[in-house]
Amino acid sequence: MKECELVACCDTDKEQLKKFASRWRIKKKYTDISSMLNEIVLDILIIASPTSEHHKNILEAIKYPIKSIFCEKPLSINS
Repeated sequence: MKECELVACCDTDKEQLKKFASRWRIKKKYTDISSMLNEIVLDILIIASPTSEHHKNILEAIKYPIKSIFCEKPLSINS
């Protein structure tokens, strides 16, 4: 979409992070979501981490003024 810009990406797997950033030409790369959110102001955050990390990442993300958070389902591995 021309109206959107991927400004940063985050992955704990450094090799996957490098591949993703290279494919989509993203300059800002992070291995820690907190570091990314402290440095970058985002309008939209997409959480596409393993399911076991969704809850932790959502709780971290809601501390910041992000307009929309999209999370792959399921949101958690248990209720």
